[in-house]
Amino acid sequence: MKKLFIVFTIIFFASVAQAKDIQLLNPEFLGQSTSNTVKLLYDKKSDEIEPSIVTADIKCGRYNASTVFYPEKITFVQARKSLNKLYEKYESQNLYQKLFQALWRIENKQFIVHLVQEENRVRIMYIQFQSTEAVMKGIMESTGADMSQLENTDCKE
Repeated sequence: MKKLFIVFTIIFFASVAQAKDIQLLNPEFLGQSTSNTVKLLYDKKSDEIEPSIVTADIKCGRYNASTVFYPEKITFVQARKSLNKLYEKYESQNLYQKLFQALWRIENKQFIVHLVQEENRVRIMYIQFQSTEAVMKGIMESTGADMSQLENTDCKE
């Protein structure tokens, strides 16, 4: 009887430990046209906690960013652990250690993930990189360069 109790206790605590994962955003929709059908979240596993709010930002008819908010019961540590299951090799440790924020730069898919603990909830932002052309244009504008020489290609396909 004691062995059976111990086995059930281990199974119970193992399932409780797993229940702290969160359902994450599926970043594959970034860059997609708003006229396409998109899947915002990865399929939910039975032990994952769903986000409470998901927003998507649109620029020139394409999704370019998203913000995901989680219920108050989710902690920064829980969210970071879930994100690191997918993106651990991309995490910037300097930001985490200095500011208690987490940032992952996923170069090969051209987006970043930024985790922040707000007053009463966790917020995760997914942002697609800007093109080199957009960055250069911004630099030129900020330095007062003659912009009339540039062709407007912001929304061209």
